[in-house]
Amino acid sequence: MRLSRLGRGPLTYLAFVLALMLALPAIAAANDVSDPVELTALNADEPFEIGTDGHQVCRVTLSAGDWLVGHTSAVPNAPVTMRILTQESTSVTSAIVATSTDSGITFWQAPEDGVYYCDYSAEPGMQLLKSLHVSHPVLTLDVATKVIVPYKGATTLACTLSDPHYTYVPFDGPALGFESVGLDVSSDGRSWTPLRGSTTNLNGGLVRTVSGMTRTTRFRFAYDGALYDSVGFGAATSTVVTVVPRALMSITGPSSASRAAPFTVTGTLEPRCAAGVVSVRLQARRYGDDRVLVFPVSAGSATGSSSPLRARPKLPTRGTWYVRLYRPETSLNAVTTTRWVRIEVR
Repeated sequence: MRLSRLGRGPLTYLAFVLALMLALPAIAAANDVSDPVELTALNADEPFEIGTDGHQVCRVTLSAGDWLVGHTSAVPNAPVTMRILTQESTSVTSAIVATSTDSGITFWQAPEDGVYYCDYSAEPGMQLLKSLHVSHPVLTLDVATKVIVPYKGATTLACTLSDPHYTYVPFDGPALGFESVGLDVSSDGRSWTPLRGSTTNLNGGLVRTVSGMTRTTRFRFAYDGALYDSVGFGAATSTVVTVVPRALMSITGPSSASRAAPFTVTGTLEPRCAAGVVSVRLQARRYGDDRVLVFPVSAGSATGSSSPLRARPKLPTRGTWYVRLYRPETSLNAVTTTRWVRIEVR
């Protein structure tokens, strides 16, 4: 507001200056974080009272990813505002990142290591039943991050949900038992679809079986967090597990062939592929020789879910040979090989 609108007389200026001087202490008190309550216990349940200025500031040291869980229940039961400030904050009004205006619990996740301030504002003298605690749930994978399975095969995924800051009775430990944990699925690792959730056991463990795998699929466990009367838990997501099925290939070949003369080897590939020359190769190895000869393979028109395969190799020397079909890893399937077929070359 411009001073010209207040009038130009000396009395008007004097009144304005006096009013500003009277207001400054109240503003400073409301924004003061110079004397915070230091929260040394991560699960801080001891109550404290709002100061005479209507504020109480707490300070807590957090690691990146920690959830700050602020309880705002008060006696008498009345709305309490909780503002969480970043470590660079010097006043209540700057860098406000989370606010709760009703009695309840507010969650906020620290983006980096540092000291953070939490400002409670309410009626002077009001007693807060809870203050702050830190939650950092961890969904630990109990399986490898990449699992190879047969075509249309199944595998077991397992995880453990825990929170190193959780020390409440009756278990006095980090395991989060009887919590709902979901399983997300994705074909590309970017778009995720939630599957039906399950409940962790007493020790925070969870086991899920996935089956019918025909293409590379990614899975992750997801915990949305939970809110109870005395404690709140933040959210957590596990490391991604990639389940890669092999393709399904068969091979048929003759028991004998002539040296340097072409012969036919056939097979099938599932999932089906486009007709023409494909990535599948025929590998041939003579008994007692480590060298492997490689021949091209072509695919015919698909029938149903599979494609026919055909190769016409020529083996250069007489002796006992072994041949098989080999398909390298693709975006859909793991490396796949057939059995070795024995051929006597005369």
